[in-house]
Amino acid sequence: MTTVRIETQAPGEESCRDELERVLGAQPGREPGWGSRVLAAAALREDPFAAFLRAVETGPDGESLAGGALLLGLAGPGEAQARPWFAALWVRSDLRGRGLGRKLARKVEDLARAGGGEELVLEVGPEDDTALFTAERWGFFRERLWMSRSL
Repeated sequence: MTTVRIETQAPGEESCRDELERVLGAQPGREPGWGSRVLAAAALREDPFAAFLRAVETGPDGESLAGGALLLGLAGPGEAQARPWFAALWVRSDLRGRGLGRKLARKVEDLARAGGGEELVLEVGPEDDTALFTAERWGFFRERLWMSRSL
């Protein structure tokens, strides 16, 4: 039998930085280097929301990463103050459908609220139907559409 615990760390801690960069780099729909750029930008400013949540599975063979979530502050165009941004969520494929993602999402909400956030923002690609469905089921709604163009 295995158990899963959730640990909270600062994303800039050396002990988790490599692991976090590797996992962020594997996020679907993100361009190469996205995770490294996000973490570098977060390190340059004081971020009241920054947290890396690690879901660690303990089993007969030791410990392994079961999933995780990343919370950061994000100020959009024209916004003076950062809002809590649910930047990433992942669950190992063999553990999906067991409620771990929802547990991580609730912990992200609790941390955002504790940091003074009044709303939590989440970015989902328009082609990611599963993520859109899940986010809406968890109470998120479509707020606005940002468009971008590579330069």
